[in-house]
Amino acid sequence: MLPSVNGETTLRRLDPSDLRAFHAYRSDGELARFQGWAPMDEDQARRFLSDMSAASCLMPGQWTQLAVAQSSTDVLLGDLGLHLSDDARTVELGITLSQAAQGRGHALRALQSCTTLLRSLDHRLTVRAGTDTRNQPCRRLLLSAGFSLAGTRFEQYKGEWCEELTYVFHL
Repeated sequence: MLPSVNGETTLRRLDPSDLRAFHAYRSDGELARFQGWAPMDEDQARRFLSDMSAASCLMPGQWTQLAVAQSSTDVLLGDLGLHLSDDARTVELGITLSQAAQGRGHALRALQSCTTLLRSLDHRLTVRAGTDTRNQPCRRLLLSAGFSLAGTRFEQYKGEWCEELTYVFHL
């Protein structure tokens, strides 16, 4: 299934050798603002990469993080998380790119590769993604990748109330 190359962007397994780049962007509090994760120290990052490099992909009820890398250099740019629902009918996804990698098309290519891979596994899956209404770049990204707005809800997230938009992509 992996790696999957789409132009300048590759989806692959995370690897312990990604530690430096992974820890750098996962330590960025501004980047974490709209993410489901909190900044982590180097030891937490090392354990996370070790776990993800050996984790089975798309196990019901579990998250799997994949690397988003520069195709020509294999340098880690970010990661894409996938969570298969317990009934194996829905995949929730989230994506994080380092601030330096944003705005260069990597996130769109990563999402396109991801939906192509998921379609090859099971064309009946529904892919969902959520974002805070204030995260305009993510909203534009999801629409560009072919996702449709499916709903809105208000919830408390990281200690503040927000309006979350849910997007879907039908394979």
